[in-house]
Amino acid sequence: MTTRGRRRFGMRASLVRNLIVLVLLTCGAILTVTIVGAYRSVGRLSGALISRATDQTEAQLESFFGLVENELLVAREWGRSGILEISDTDFLNPIFMSSLQQRTPVSSLMIADTLGREYMLLRETDTFISRDVAPQSRGGLASWSRWRDYQTRVEEWTEDLGYDPRVRPWYQGAMSTEGESEVHWTDPYIFFTTKDPGITASVRWSPPGDPRATHVLGFDVLLLDISRFTSNLDVSDNGVAIVLTEDGKVLGLPRHDRFVQTDSLKAAVLTPVGELGLPALADAVGEWRGGGAGISEAVRFRSGGARWWAGFRPYSLGGGRNLWIAVVLPESDLLADINSQRNRIILITLVALALAILTAVLLDRAMMRRISSAVSEALQLGQYTLEAKLGQGGMGAVYRARHAMLRRPTAVKLLRSEFAADKSALARFEREVQLTSQLTSSNTIEIFDYGRTSDDVFYYAMEYIEGVDLQDLIDRYGPMSPGRVIYVLTQACGSLHEAHTRDLVHRDIKPSNIMLCQRGVDFDVVKVLDFGLVKDVKAGQDVAITVADDDSVTGTPLYISPEAIRNEVLDGRADIYALGAVGYFLLTGRIVFEATSPMVALAMHLQEEPTRPSELLDGIPEDLEVVILGCLAKDRDMRPDDAQQLAEMLTACRSAGDWDNATACRWWQEHGGEVHLQSADKAESVATADGAMTVDLKMRTDR
Repeated sequence: MTTRGRRRFGMRASLVRNLIVLVLLTCGAILTVTIVGAYRSVGRLSGALISRATDQTEAQLESFFGLVENELLVAREWGRSGILEISDTDFLNPIFMSSLQQRTPVSSLMIADTLGREYMLLRETDTFISRDVAPQSRGGLASWSRWRDYQTRVEEWTEDLGYDPRVRPWYQGAMSTEGESEVHWTDPYIFFTTKDPGITASVRWSPPGDPRATHVLGFDVLLLDISRFTSNLDVSDNGVAIVLTEDGKVLGLPRHDRFVQTDSLKAAVLTPVGELGLPALADAVGEWRGGGAGISEAVRFRSGGARWWAGFRPYSLGGGRNLWIAVVLPESDLLADINSQRNRIILITLVALALAILTAVLLDRAMMRRISSAVSEALQLGQYTLEAKLGQGGMGAVYRARHAMLRRPTAVKLLRSEFAADKSALARFEREVQLTSQLTSSNTIEIFDYGRTSDDVFYYAMEYIEGVDLQDLIDRYGPMSPGRVIYVLTQACGSLHEAHTRDLVHRDIKPSNIMLCQRGVDFDVVKVLDFGLVKDVKAGQDVAITVADDDSVTGTPLYISPEAIRNEVLDGRADIYALGAVGYFLLTGRIVFEATSPMVALAMHLQEEPTRPSELLDGIPEDLEVVILGCLAKDRDMRPDDAQQLAEMLTACRSAGDWDNATACRWWQEHGGEVHLQSADKAESVATADGAMTVDLKMRTDR
């Protein structure tokens, strides 16, 4: 071989060698960037899944413990009014037996006072057991009775009690609280009588006339419902959620075949996490404890030769007592899509060897886009993208959303998880939404769609209104003029008249459920919202007055009609009463009955007459005042017969022409920008790390 040939061969070999080295380095760089990017994406996705499951569990705990606290505080108001006398079992048995039958988490209750007296009532399968302790009159003996109902005693006996109720943790805990409105929660424990896992909530009060004679009321609360929720929560293919006490005992069990039956749940609740036989959970808690019991972000750890992710969040019961929500999932649940994308990228890179560095750079950019797309697809599954939280109510939360195809602004309401778990309640709610969607009045919110998400959460989509509700309007700008009150109430009558002609009663008319907005060249357009409590009166009634998280009842205590409080069959005149209360508020800026508690408000609706609006504010026309007070008549036969008649009475008032579209236009020109800005400020963003949260409609209910 000549020198030139050897030189040419050497140059070619060198070029090939350099090219191979360059390609290998490029491929290695691409693989490194791909793997690093993939695991960063895994971190973001794990954090999103853990946060979602933690939010769902926290909402369930808030609902569970919040309901018990509300019932305790209502009973405390009874005690403060003097009607809960420990020795009066003939009065206590009927009201508390009824309460225990309706509130399944509460298995028993106790009332004790500073004299050592105690009344206890325990719910059994078919009977009740009551116990009365009066140390000064019975010499330390407790009187026991077994009841079939509050009128039928089937057994009676006495025995030595053997303890003083004043030394019990629930009694001493309530006595140690800073105020009578604070609820004390004991440590979770196994109930002595029933052997059920539970916790006791208690609150104290001083009866009228004797502030030194302190009483304490305690509820024994069963905890199995928390495990029923967590053991059915779908975090990921193999991910789980649990609820822990501060000392590491499991209050809410994870999803597992061992915890399907009630007996297995009952036996495992309050077991130390290390004794459950689930190493990944024990290792996650160990990692958490090692990190200082305050982890707020998802952390990565190893268990059983595999990588896992975990997140912990405290849930406060008050008084410095916390529970902990833990969500644990294996990394393998997150890698399937990412590994598939990585393998495709490697194949493309090998085919494109000749393009070297330029191709490598382009492929690197494409790879990162594809991996980000894989993570985004895992978080976005539906047609409605939730952009901001607009409000929270007793039934669920409302979000501003956009439709993936139509791009029109939409509001989406998601039903709270406790309603979704009750199939009969969900079926009733779904039927009521179907009925409401048939309403076509221009003053009624329009429902576009409804169904269930892939997480089995019921939702419905409705038109999005940019405006201000009457509650906010009065809070910001004070009472309305009489003409504007007539203008608003007449439009609300139009919405209610259509509903009533279809035998639908709204049952929750209040200022926050009536909005004013602009529609084209029309101003002060009324939209009646939230038919979530609507009732088909032809299908029968199931009116239930229950205190909710926001101190409301079905119908709201400030605006509920007397017949709804009495649990009578309702008709459209119940809505007329509520609309009259709204008109009273718009005219005066004050509610009809200002009460210290929901129970007091209900009593005032039943027994007291409202103060005349003209006594509260000058300049209120007499004819309009007569119409408003007529709507608030205790006897519904004395109210207007229907919404159409009420509209005619309003338009017959002398002030009816004082406010029209032109007047409203001037008001919106002056205040509209401020209204829209304040409404935007109230919205809470629900965007995730990789985009907006979406609702999966693959499970849409057929209509």
